[in-house]
Amino acid sequence: MIGISISASVGASVGRIITAGRSGSQRILILSLCGLVSGLGYHVIVDVVDALLYQPFWPRLIGGLVFSLITIVSNSIIFPLLYPALDFLREREKKAVE
Repeated sequence: MIGISISASVGASVGRIITAGRSGSQRILILSLCGLVSGLGYHVIVDVVDALLYQPFWPRLIGGLVFSLITIVSNSIIFPLLYPALDFLREREKKAVE
C-alpha cells in the first residue's frame, strides 16, 4: 500500500507541475522522471518486503530487481508516450461537463 501510494503522490504532484506553458521536451523530461521516481518508489519498498517475507533475502531481492528494472524503464518510456492521449481525454471531458 505504501509503495503504490508513492505513485499516486507523484501523479498528483505532476498534475500541478505540467502546464500548457511548458514545451514538449520539458514535458517529456518531467514525465520520464516521474515514471522513474514512481517505479523506484514502488519497487524499492515492495521488493525489500518481498525478500524479507519469502527469503533468502539477497537472492530474492536480486532476482526481483531484474523485473523491477523492466517496469521502471517501461514507465519512463510509457508515461511521456501516453500523456498526450490522457491530456486529450481530460480536455474532452471538461468540454462535456461545461
